[in-house]
Amino acid sequence: MGIVALALVLTGLIDLLIVQGLQTAIVQRKDLEREHLDSAFWIVLCLSLVAVALSYGLAVVYGSWTGQERVVDVVRWLALSWIVIGVSVVPEALLLRRLDFRTLALRSLLSTLVGGIVGIALALIGAGLWSLVAQQLVRAVVSLAVLWAATEWRPGIQLSLRHLKELYRFAFPLAGQSILWFLTQRTDHSVVGSRFGAVALGPYALASRIVELAISAVSVPFLRVAVPALSHLQTDQTASTRAFERFTEVGAMVAFPGFVGLLIVAPELILVIYGEQWLPAVPILQVLAVHGIVRVALNFFHPLLLASGRPGLCLITYASHTFGIIIGCLIASSWSPVAVSIAVLVNIVLYGIVWVPVFQRLLNIDYLQFFKSLSKPALACLGMAGAVLLARGMLSPPESALGALILQVFVGVISYTLFSWIVQPSQCREISSTVARHLLRRESD
Repeated sequence: MGIVALALVLTGLIDLLIVQGLQTAIVQRKDLEREHLDSAFWIVLCLSLVAVALSYGLAVVYGSWTGQERVVDVVRWLALSWIVIGVSVVPEALLLRRLDFRTLALRSLLSTLVGGIVGIALALIGAGLWSLVAQQLVRAVVSLAVLWAATEWRPGIQLSLRHLKELYRFAFPLAGQSILWFLTQRTDHSVVGSRFGAVALGPYALASRIVELAISAVSVPFLRVAVPALSHLQTDQTASTRAFERFTEVGAMVAFPGFVGLLIVAPELILVIYGEQWLPAVPILQVLAVHGIVRVALNFFHPLLLASGRPGLCLITYASHTFGIIIGCLIASSWSPVAVSIAVLVNIVLYGIVWVPVFQRLLNIDYLQFFKSLSKPALACLGMAGAVLLARGMLSPPESALGALILQVFVGVISYTLFSWIVQPSQCREISSTVARHLLRRESD
């Protein structure tokens, strides 16, 4: 498992460098011509083939660097998926561009299901780690098949340098941002591990992982929709700003209660799920939960910048954020792992203080409307927090951590729903009707 995970790190880097920036450029571009699509297809395919060829030599270096010689063959086999990923770029971008998220969801479901079946079958007959390799390859092939079946476009034999320049003028800053993200996504972990040792790193990594899982569950899906949706509105400033405010409000409405809940129930959650030995993770989890709240509040500025054609500014803002994390974590390493988590929180707060006024001027964001979009979910969360803390106080001393956790979660869900209907009834009705329509459509299908 660990060997495959190491190999997938390299696969993820290739995906960031070759695929994502160009795909976003296709999604965002207002005047998209066939030459853009054909040129993007052939250049990505060529880059993928070059990456595969290089992997056969660099896999040895990578294996020596990681100390895992067995990773060499795994990297070489997984490199074949880069070709599949390469020829998937344009069809997936076209589906994103036309907001066909149903097909994209079907693609994910089928590829995961078929890949999982193949992986389990091979594991049962003793294939070991190669069952995981086969799972990844089959998943990529099934994903490609669904994408190509869902799009009518097929590549022509033309490569236009002018059209490639137009795409890469947008894609290159995103590639730079991806490199920064890849190199610094574990800066705080590296600082904690090198300064305080593996024993201190364990609780920090656990708390960070819980928050990242929460962000992936409640925030990433909105971000994936935001870029193509806002790109569709790039010529209508009023509609684009309205959509940004709507994304911000719904994102906060969904994510805020989760992070506020983590902040409150962190002691019981860690004790029940992981045990008493992991209690040092509690204060770190609570600090990072607040970081999650701020991150969600600022989430949709980046998609709006991309949709308005400002990838260079995205790179500059992300570079400043990366620089702040590195400096802050190094300074905080003089104290404790909790101080490092506080440095991460302070950095994103300073990022908002510095850059939100810039975004406001460039993108014509109304301060009042922006904070109004956040205020109603925040008020509902304050009501929820009061109800949960009151319930916790009635349990003093609690009979069991599990019972206290279940009660607090139950009270939190009920109270947040109630307060949401009080402070934002129109949004609640809209979400309820959307869910009801979706369920009815599924039943009719």
